[in-house]
Formats: sequence, C-alpha cells, structure tokens
Amino acid sequence: DISGGVDYGEHDDFSSADLKKDLKLLDSLLNDTFCSLDEDGKRLSAEVNRMITLLSTKDKQGHEQVLEIIKQFSSNDALKVARFMSHYLNLANVAEQNHRVRRNVYHQFHEIPLKFSCEAILKELMKEGLSSDSIIEALKHQKIELVLTAHPTQVMRRTLLSKNNKVAVNLAKLDAKDASPFEQEEARKALVREIQGSWLTDEIRRRKPTPEEEAMGGFAILEQNLWNAVPLFI
Repeated sequence: DISGGVDYGEHDDFSSADLKKDLKLLDSLLNDTFCSLDEDGKRLSAEVNRMITLLSTKDKQGHEQVLEIIKQFSSNDALKVARFMSHYLNLANVAEQNHRVRRNVYHQFHEIPLKFSCEAILKELMKEGLSSDSIIEALKHQKIELVLTAHPTQVMRRTLLSKNNKVAVNLAKLDAKDASPFEQEEARKALVREIQGSWLTDEIRRRKPTPEEEAMGGFAILEQNLWNAVPLFI
C-alpha cells in the first residue's frame, strides 16, 4: 500500500479506499496500454504479475524465484519490464499526490488541522506556552530564499511531467461529486490518452542537454507550480 508509511495525524479517519481505487484504475490502464502497444506486452505483463504475486508473500523463497525470473529475461525484455515498472511508479506518485489533495480538502471541510501543517504547528506551539506575539516575532526574522537548480540528473522530461499533470487533473475530475456519467467517461478516456502517450514517449534524453535546456528545466518549476501557487498567497 503506497500510503502505508505516511502519517497524516491522529484525527485521520479518511479512508485509503479512494487511493487504492485510483491505483487499481491506473494499473489497469497501464497494463492495457502495455499489452496493446507492445508486441511482447501480454507475455511480459503476465511475468510482471507473477513477480508481484511472489514478492507479496514476503517469503525468501518467493524473492529467489523472482530473481530467477529476472535472470531469464533478455536485455530487450528487461528493458521493457523496467519501463513498465517506471511508468507504474510515476503513476502511483500521481495517485498519491491526488489523494493528498483529497485528504487536505477533507480536513479543511471538517476543520481538522492536518498534522505538520502550519496551522497544526502553531496551535501546538501555543499549547506548549508560547505566546502569539513571540511566534510572530520569530517569523519576522525568518529568512527564505528561492533556489532553482537545473542539472543533467533531472531525469523526467517536461513532456512526461506535463502528461502526469494531466493524469492528476483527470483523476480529480473523477472525484467530482457533481460529474455526470458523460464527464466521468471523458475523464477516463483522457487518462487512456495520456498514459498511452507517455508509453510512446522516449523518457530518456539521448544527448547531453545544453545550458539553455537545463535552464528550461528549471523554468518548468515556475511554469507548472510557482506560477499558479504564488498568486494565491499574495
């Protein structure tokens, strides 16, 4: 369970069922994509599912069997399986981020401070005896600097980042309580398009990026995150 290690606070009665539903949906769509767009997809998908079943037993013998399966892969098969797992982990991250948003909305709606949020920390500090004036004074002396870095180790291309963002948008659309059956079906079709598009996209840069291209990678943070988030706090 991807959410197993995350502590959201003592007032967390928000179910992880929605997260599991998203993971199951994305896993199914990725598996369909693998089987339909790759000539070896059906055969390798069966092997991936077999390995996952063996690993889920948490048994040493099962782990050894997985190693034997991997050893029998050709270089081409190993590459395809690695790509499949890489795409799945990226989609799982998107699902977890969507669930964090879902959980934040739940806490805000029920007026429950989210653990480790500014609101929860400030309340805890005041509970320990600190005055609001002393907290405000300390915050006034905080120094915050924005640092943007761009370097060749940034693996994910902007194209894939954009597609992952669109996957998140359509997962959110499926969550909308007032979404019609038509709107939900359109969101599912959009998920299929984005996942298939990601699979058909070369995720590896085939040449060393220029300094300008590295800078563009840094600008992607502004374009996709800060550009939208900062105005909300101004």
